[in-house]
Amino acid sequence: MIVFVFTGQAPLILLVALLILVYLTGLELWQEKDLEFLIKAFWVLLVFLLHVFGYAVFRIWLAMRRRNASTSRGPGAGGRP
Repeated sequence: MIVFVFTGQAPLILLVALLILVYLTGLELWQEKDLEFLIKAFWVLLVFLLHVFGYAVFRIWLAMRRRNASTSRGPGAGGRP
């Protein structure tokens, strides 16, 4: 999105890709019930501004968060021993 602001134009395919990534981000965050609204809004706006790079950072953060949550529950709760 930042590049679009600088150039003043955006190809249609990139706008569609941006909307898809923002939708996927919102869909993933919808499943995270224990996150505050401001954190969810931060990630949606970050993906909106940074496009593919922002989505990659979001996916890495989400994977690390889910991994830490599963290991903190212990071996009897579905985590690895």
